[in-house]
Amino acid sequence: MARLLIGISVLFLSACAVTTTRGDFLPISEEKLQECPLPSQLASGSHSEVERWAVEQGFKYRECSSMQHELAEAVRLRQKLVAIDGGDK
Repeated sequence: MARLLIGISVLFLSACAVTTTRGDFLPISEEKLQECPLPSQLASGSHSEVERWAVEQGFKYRECSSMQHELAEAVRLRQKLVAIDGGDK
C-alpha cells in the first residue's frame, strides 16, 4: 500500500513540474475562427414559413454567438499566459 501511495505521489509531483512555454499553446480550432454565416433568404412570406425561418436563424445565431464567445475566452486566456510568461521578449 505504501508503494502505491509513493507511486501516486511521484506522478502528481512530476505532473506539476511540467511547464508551458510560449508557442506550446493548444491551437484554436478552425471552426471557432470562422465568421458567422449571413441569414438565409426567406422563401415566402407565409406565416408558417416566417416562423420556421425565424427559429432556424435564432438557433444559428446562438450557435455562432457561443463559438465567438469561446474564441474570445481562448484569446483572453492566451494573452494572460503570455503576460505571465513575461510578455513579448
